[in-house]
Amino acid sequence: MSFLKPININVDGKLNLGSVIKITVVFDVAPDSVNITIEDSGGTDQVDQVAMTVDDNSSKVYTYTYQSSETDLEGKYEVFIRGVSGSNTSLAYTTFNLTDREDD
Repeated sequence: MSFLKPININVDGKLNLGSVIKITVVFDVAPDSVNITIEDSGGTDQVDQVAMTVDDNSSKVYTYTYQSSETDLEGKYEVFIRGVSGSNTSLAYTTFNLTDREDD
């Protein structure tokens, strides 16, 4: 039996307040389920244990599209991803920074 582990996490999109951000995670084996939590720079969960979507082309790739608001907090956002395969649970972590468009 293979243990489940994330081998790649990617954050794509313009990292400005009010933008769409796509988060992709690739696992070494296909998980049974994957959920995501996104915490803003103030410590508030903006997304709380929401199921990620499996990619049509690979059962090892999961995505989540996050729509930030122009009124969200600027700063570092923490992303926690939890994958489950049978009795194995794997946790992954990454961050991204959101800035106000006017700061560009």
